[in-house]
Amino acid sequence: MNAHKLTPSIFHETKALIKLGLPLGIAMLGNLLIGLIDTAVVGHYSNHAIAGVSLGNSIFFGILILAMGTLEGLDPLINHRIGNGQKNEAGFFFLQGLWFSLFFGLIVSIVMISALAVLSLTSIDAHIQFEATQYVLARMPSIIPFLLIMTIRSFVQAHHITKPVLIAMIASNILNLPLSIVLVFGDSILIKHGLPSIGLPALSAAGAGWASSIAVIVQFFIFVFWLRHDSKLIFDYSVWKPKWNYLKQIIQMGIGIGTQRFFEWGLFSISSIITAYLGTTTIAAHQIAIMLSAIPFMIGMGLSMALSIRVGQAIGQKHMAKARLIGFIGIALSAIISIGCGLIIVLFSQTLMRIFTTSPDVMAILYSLLIIIALFQIADIVQTVCYGALKGLADTRWPMVQHLISIYAIGIPAALILAFYFDLEIYGIWIGKSIGLSAVMILFIYRFHVKTMPISDK
Repeated sequence: MNAHKLTPSIFHETKALIKLGLPLGIAMLGNLLIGLIDTAVVGHYSNHAIAGVSLGNSIFFGILILAMGTLEGLDPLINHRIGNGQKNEAGFFFLQGLWFSLFFGLIVSIVMISALAVLSLTSIDAHIQFEATQYVLARMPSIIPFLLIMTIRSFVQAHHITKPVLIAMIASNILNLPLSIVLVFGDSILIKHGLPSIGLPALSAAGAGWASSIAVIVQFFIFVFWLRHDSKLIFDYSVWKPKWNYLKQIIQMGIGIGTQRFFEWGLFSISSIITAYLGTTTIAAHQIAIMLSAIPFMIGMGLSMALSIRVGQAIGQKHMAKARLIGFIGIALSAIISIGCGLIIVLFSQTLMRIFTTSPDVMAILYSLLIIIALFQIADIVQTVCYGALKGLADTRWPMVQHLISIYAIGIPAALILAFYFDLEIYGIWIGKSIGLSAVMILFIYRFHVKTMPISDK
């Protein structure tokens, strides 16, 4: 009897997750494509440029990630209230999220300028420092629009509306590719294709940064247009001024998420900084490896966002058994996706490498590294999707501690030992990261199991 009742639910929830998660995953891939274009274009310009973009991205998102993660605290707050039928209350949290984006966007900008000053004092190659600094400065105008987009997207997705997310992604990428090429190479690329010179200098990494900033700003205006014209998103706008009681709830819910995201990004940032001492060629290979591993990760991120919405709204309906079922379906889907993506990375490694570089030295490092990445992204995707389920439960504090221990007590020490004591260098760094994220994955799955277990079984 129970199995008969459960089976239709499994099919229904699997279909619902895929229906919501697929367009979100595609949209996340589109947002990643902006970064991939940066890497691919500068990769054909110079190794110093691609190394600068790698280091610049580590600085830019390493600082921005805490605000981004804290904003994710909006997701359970909005989803629980929509699940409970409190649409206006969900709208109030959305408006306060916009204020949060403005306030913290300004703070992030100040911190980022300070970080660039510190960068100039390091012993990293001066050419790489210059490229990284110019890239970060070019990306800074997009900080506040980027955070505002996250807030709007959280509210839109909670209503199961995905079309504006896809439209914004497509429009920004159509603009970003030609703009990035022209700004990176300058007049030389125009003359090469028989076009007239316009006096545009080759901006190198900075050109890719400016193209990305413009693409983000275009996305922002598309979201604003949709927000103003979709009747499903209309609510009582009376609480539009900053309200500390709402902002406090966002911060309390989001600080654990933000800290967890910061720790996770710290793993990649620290690995990029360590790699910066291994030479320009290794840095270039490392950056390409990050971008290739990010492709399947973004698919998983779309599923994670969908899982957070579905689990959160089930909790809003006070239906824990449904939330548990949805969560484990999502985790199973993430395992299937990650294994499939790993096979694609291994089978098409030569083709994937040539998209980003033609350097034989860089490709030689990448060839072996991609096998490690194929295994790495299994743990990365599954732990990300599982965290989406935990976020739907509004369980963010203890997972943050678990993530801290796994990354900084296990992952980074393992990476350093393997890279320098066993002389595995870049390969040891990626194996160490894989070990750390595997520990996170196991702890998160167990945490979700315990939190959603029927009280009689605890």
